[in-house]
Amino acid sequence: MNIKSVYVESSIFGPLTSRPNLLPHIAAMQQATVEWWSFHRHDYELYVSDLVLEEIAQGDKSYAELRLRLAENLNHLPVSVEIQTVAQKLIDLHAIPVDSTEDAIHVACAAVHRLDCVLTWNCKHIANPKKRTAIEKSLVSLGLSVPVLLTPAQLLAKTM
Repeated sequence: MNIKSVYVESSIFGPLTSRPNLLPHIAAMQQATVEWWSFHRHDYELYVSDLVLEEIAQGDKSYAELRLRLAENLNHLPVSVEIQTVAQKLIDLHAIPVDSTEDAIHVACAAVHRLDCVLTWNCKHIANPKKRTAIEKSLVSLGLSVPVLLTPAQLLAKTM
């Protein structure tokens, strides 16, 4: 698998800017994210959408500013009508739940722009092995590119 372009979903920015967590699973998530960002992000063309910028601007102002600074030099993708339409089709095809429009937009944005990967810690609706097949089948049925849906830990494992 040759990954060159990566859509950096909103959930990546929290672990990069939050204080170290004492819970082992969250600490491992933070460590993998920081390691990927520090040592491997330059190996890829990185993209964010308007939605990512909106989401990472929320919450504590000082942390939001940090998250936005990390994203400011990444390639920017607007959320077009086409992306919104594809997102709705992902919901209509039951690939992504009806109450998760933002998750559908992230996947649709990467698919419409033919990006190789969606990098996310959203394992409920995006990088979920049980959902992945439905997302892939739906995108194929729509004639779209199918990005690989990975966490930073999974992408790190592919680079080693």
